[in-house]
Amino acid sequence: MIRSAGPVLLALSALLAGCAPAPNATTAPTGPPIVEASPTAASPGVSTLPASPSPSPLASPVGLPAFTTPVPPGAIVALTLHGGANQCDDQTTPLDCWALTPPLQAWTSSDATNWTSHPGPGIALPSGCDGCGVDVPTLRSGTPGLLVVNHNGGTEWVGARAAFSRDGIAWETLPADAFPSGFAFGDVAGFRSGFTAVGGTGGNPGRAVALSSSDGRHWATRDLPTAGLDPQAGSTAYRIADGPDGLIVRGSNQATPGTELWWSSVSGSTWSRVAGYPPLGVWIGQGEGSGLMPNGTFLGDGERMLAYRGGDKPVAWTSSDGRSWRTIAIGGSPPTATGSGTLVLMPIGVLWIGDDGSTWFGQPAT
Repeated sequence: MIRSAGPVLLALSALLAGCAPAPNATTAPTGPPIVEASPTAASPGVSTLPASPSPSPLASPVGLPAFTTPVPPGAIVALTLHGGANQCDDQTTPLDCWALTPPLQAWTSSDATNWTSHPGPGIALPSGCDGCGVDVPTLRSGTPGLLVVNHNGGTEWVGARAAFSRDGIAWETLPADAFPSGFAFGDVAGFRSGFTAVGGTGGNPGRAVALSSSDGRHWATRDLPTAGLDPQAGSTAYRIADGPDGLIVRGSNQATPGTELWWSSVSGSTWSRVAGYPPLGVWIGQGEGSGLMPNGTFLGDGERMLAYRGGDKPVAWTSSDGRSWRTIAIGGSPPTATGSGTLVLMPIGVLWIGDDGSTWFGQPAT
């Protein structure tokens, strides 16, 4: 059962903001860095207000799948970016008022309180837009180690776009052609004994593809199946929800309005298309998205998958492979947001951030 408590985001804000110390310093920063990996549990992050009006060097935290090797037991690895120009005139909050600037700084910790800094990966970081700094890269952990990838989407070659590390201390910059030529990166996850990445071939129409690698350096490409779809509409993949026994990949065609597409795999190498968005079903309502998207939200963090549908009668499901789902009882007071929101899996429960600004926390009941 999941018990829902009141809003908790402000209570977390002091833990998610802080200033980076000088390189190679051992310290207790006021907040965790933007990207973190835990060997015991995934830790998706949330955007929140800083604890003080001073500029923060941190972006929104990004959670990662769990890993056990080769990082020593109890280790946590993180990356930070610095805050550049203020884009919000006289405002100093929220954090997204501050443009993000390189370089990447790497951090390691055994307790998430005391952090030791190290030189970060030397990948290029393309600009997100004029004046808003660089895009935050994606960091993922897997059995081989840690992989960080930038988001240039294969359309703008700005140098090396990926780096690998076994321990978060020493980073190896991968060649610019580590990914296939023209690969438009969507997402990557550690799965089984390696990594799985998804994206598209670019072009118009493009094709949704899945890549697999045992070491993050060499990748095998497979087209995601699109039988029965209009080939002129194209397709792309942009998000991975991973469980211990399977993967669900989200994507869409390139029509306007587009239809959301799902694919599943229990191996990372053989894929099948999923119709009807189980267990959520198809959303039917007012608007151009009716019949084209799932009725709810879902995600995975490597340890479990969670699907959630809000409304007057909220319901949640959990799965290890994305194919077999088990309903979870919900007690307490569920989110009251009338619109959509963001679901975040955390080691201690589930955080719901509504588009109306409300935040709710669901804790598993024993």
